[in-house]
Amino acid sequence: MSGKRAQVLIIGGGFAGLSAAQALSGHPLDCMLIDRCSFTQMRPVLPDIAGGSLRKADCSVPLERPASKTGFRFVKGDVSRILFNRNRVVLQDNSEYAYDYLILASGSEPDFFSLDTVREHSFGIAHVDVACRLHEYLFSGGFDSIVVAGGGYTGVETATHIRKRLVRLKKNAVVTIVEPSSSVLKNSPQWIQACASENLRAMGIEVHARARISGYESETVVLSDNSRINNAGLVWAAGMKASLGAQRLECMGNRQGRIAVHNDLRFKENCFAAGDAACIGPADACFRMALPVTVSGGAHAANNIVRMINGKPLVEFRPSDPGFVVPMANGRSYGEVYGVKVRGWGATLLHYLISAYRWYGTKSRIRIMSSPLRACR
Repeated sequence: MSGKRAQVLIIGGGFAGLSAAQALSGHPLDCMLIDRCSFTQMRPVLPDIAGGSLRKADCSVPLERPASKTGFRFVKGDVSRILFNRNRVVLQDNSEYAYDYLILASGSEPDFFSLDTVREHSFGIAHVDVACRLHEYLFSGGFDSIVVAGGGYTGVETATHIRKRLVRLKKNAVVTIVEPSSSVLKNSPQWIQACASENLRAMGIEVHARARISGYESETVVLSDNSRINNAGLVWAAGMKASLGAQRLECMGNRQGRIAVHNDLRFKENCFAAGDAACIGPADACFRMALPVTVSGGAHAANNIVRMINGKPLVEFRPSDPGFVVPMANGRSYGEVYGVKVRGWGATLLHYLISAYRWYGTKSRIRIMSSPLRACR
């Protein structure tokens, strides 16, 4: 690499990509970041937009802002393919960008499991613009039910925000969570499942267990047990997959398309993956998609690139997950953090404190911190 500055290309402007760019800042190299969107977003609080307690401006920041602060070059574009044998990334407009080192941090997106009508007509609550459209849809009315597909973390949180907003709007629509297992939050401790289920009942949210969404046409949700919910809006929180998946890149990966990486986060000699794009651990038991792992993984991949440039041995990535909180819009949240049970308003405020800490701008941080107060009005 002598005689020229190394070119590091980052795909993805989410938490992993920006964490990597920050870690590379100040080193004698050229850093470029490519993303299909012109802004980054605070995904953990998107349900608050649907519920009306946050706005798009609170949860999205133009990528030019961290670019000017950190010193990377930002290119807006959608990646078509990666030519690993030539060290080049090709965009949909056929433009090409060369790299010496690559960090794939392209994140995740809703997995609609080949249900085309669901993909076309439901609200996949993973993007700020979709959350805004859902917010407008709830205000417009014209439906008898809102069905939330998936009783995991996002599905439960979103259902509570929808329910609170419908109550404020004085709309009598039924909110139903459809969950394939016997209980919501199936991967959580039993006490969280029980407490969350009781709170959902208290809020008037129904849970249709042991069923999946099999179709959605003409505002009718069709379930795998052959039951139907008519005149319903559908919110999709039933699964996530890697945005730029392993199959598309012809790499080893898991069923979600997350790329299998070595313990130093490499998946090829000069290519790293981080965040939701990376499968850390066995393919059938990847480390869960979690914000702390995403942030630390992006920085670790960047630091290992610096070590490669300087001829130093790479360092193993050891992910640490402090725990989680399931925020519920009425303030009755539940979680476990560093093995300690948290619940109620303490858990709620912890969720928003962490989100605000990870975000940009004083005004937006204040808005995020005060969001639960507006949601509970």
